[in-house]
Amino acid sequence: MNSIPRVLIFLALLLPFFSTPSYSQQDPKEIAKQYMEQAELIMAETKAMDDARELMVTAADLDTTFIKANYEAGRMHLVTVGKDRAVKYLLRVFRQDPAYRFDIEYWIGRSYQYGEDFTKALEYYNLYKDKLAKKANYQGKDKIDQATIDRAIFECENGKEFVSRPGNFSPMPQSCHTR
Repeated sequence: MNSIPRVLIFLALLLPFFSTPSYSQQDPKEIAKQYMEQAELIMAETKAMDDARELMVTAADLDTTFIKANYEAGRMHLVTVGKDRAVKYLLRVFRQDPAYRFDIEYWIGRSYQYGEDFTKALEYYNLYKDKLAKKANYQGKDKIDQATIDRAIFECENGKEFVSRPGNFSPMPQSCHTR
């Protein structure tokens, strides 16, 4: 989609916010709902993930108890940029309703892993692994398989080791540098 129609759609979506004189007096929870609705509309109409993510983040920050906005803000960070920033929003969800999604601990661990906080990532991966063991017959779409968890744990253990012993690494063999 070219940029002019995208900008026009975005401006049309924001027009109701600026045309309401009592905007600054509205309930933050109501404003957060409106931002979330706009984000969902943007995703449905344009798939402009960066724009939608920013609206979801705004909604989540306006109402930290808005579980859907917090989950979506975290999820959108994980699928776009700022993957390590997802943890803030996903932890809000987890603290309010640990059963919101079966795989919430996995995604928190993933965000910590992207931020290179391997100890915290391992903590949440192991929480998820324990949950998975207790509910081995769970078949929901939000289930992450054991092999994926084991791989993430392996990556974090290696990450901890690599970070503790930094070295001068190059992606190219030494022979390529001498030409």
